[in-house]
Amino acid sequence: MSCFKLPKVPRKDIVDLKEVLHENVWELFRKSLSSSQRLFLNRDKYELYVPEKSFVFTNISTEFKPHERRGQSIRIGGLESDGDVSETRRDAPDVGDKASSGVSLETVFDNDTDEKQTYKFRFEKTRKTTVTVSCQESFTFGGKANFSIGLPKNINLGIESDMHFQVTETDGETFEEATLMEATSDILVSPHSRCTVSVLLDEKPIHQEFTAVTRMSLPGNGVSVFIRRKSDGVNVFGYKIKNLRVVFSPDVVKCCRPIKDGEGDPDLEMDFLSKGVIHGVIACNHKILLRSGDSSKLLVK
Repeated sequence: MSCFKLPKVPRKDIVDLKEVLHENVWELFRKSLSSSQRLFLNRDKYELYVPEKSFVFTNISTEFKPHERRGQSIRIGGLESDGDVSETRRDAPDVGDKASSGVSLETVFDNDTDEKQTYKFRFEKTRKTTVTVSCQESFTFGGKANFSIGLPKNINLGIESDMHFQVTETDGETFEEATLMEATSDILVSPHSRCTVSVLLDEKPIHQEFTAVTRMSLPGNGVSVFIRRKSDGVNVFGYKIKNLRVVFSPDVVKCCRPIKDGEGDPDLEMDFLSKGVIHGVIACNHKILLRSGDSSKLLVK
């Protein structure tokens, strides 16, 4: 087992921690050989074995910074009734993700008879939330990102939401979540009267910058990694990681942040920052309004 300091590798905005580890351990392996052995060393004949499950990643925190963008509109369908249906689109002004936009659908029930009439009203719509997460600075482990992000708390959705997105790609990953909204009712309309049912569906465009903190933890006795010969699977060199600050120092890994005293074990734990943008459209508020005749009195909300 080697105990000397790992060499440095070039810094990148998106860094693969397993690749950094591989480069460093390979260099240690080379230095352990004689000059003649290094002369005939073929890297393609070897691979790095890393027990990936020993590296535990935990989400610590996420901060958001609003970013202005134009509002968007959505397409709404799925309204069924015995009355006449109309649709009004409401777009948000150019105020970024501080305003919502959406669609208002109306069904009008006209009773021109001398008797009370009952009409069937049914509304069904699958509403979709679509969010894309992309990173400008982050980390991967074996080619995959490993952090999660929720919806920003600094935007008013008008709904309770615990949506979180597990990010595995850094160059732009899109998430979709569908929610089925439905309502069925009998609408009683008086003689020579009109009843209007309005369905209001709102959405919230978001475009925010984020900084997510993810903590890597190792078991108390450290983790052993090996250079393994491909031809027969024999381990030819081993290195035991007992200090993450040596392997992933800030001058090697741009997004790493050694933890402070009192936050955990600085040797076996390290934080990594992921910075980027989350943007998309969130399906949020909805209302169903019932109005009778020409009156503006609200009967049902």
